[in-house]
Amino acid sequence: MATEFWGECVAEVNGAEADVTSVDTTITTGKKRVDCMGKSGFTRGKKRYDISLKGVKAINGRKFDWENLEGDKFTLSPVAEPTRRVSYLDCHCESVGESYSVENEMVYDVKLFAFQKIEE
Repeated sequence: MATEFWGECVAEVNGAEADVTSVDTTITTGKKRVDCMGKSGFTRGKKRYDISLKGVKAINGRKFDWENLEGDKFTLSPVAEPTRRVSYLDCHCESVGESYSVENEMVYDVKLFAFQKIEE
């Protein structure tokens, strides 16, 4: 049996499609090393999901109010199999920025964090 890959994905915020060109996710486990009296161990904290988005800034059409995103749902689903999706719940916006280069287009950068991930 051949291995199947996700390939092209669709990004959604609360069910509305978002124009995103790249997504990077990082899981912070919340664990920290503790060294005490010659012994080592660890503590458990709260797991956190950091999500970095990049997209081309649109002149017209749907525009998201990224900076006011609080407690929302961010979903990624493959185009080939839309029923298989990964959702990040309780998303909050940490920062929003814009950049431009001569060879490229005006792009926006958004950093989100979430506290729950669900694979559907």
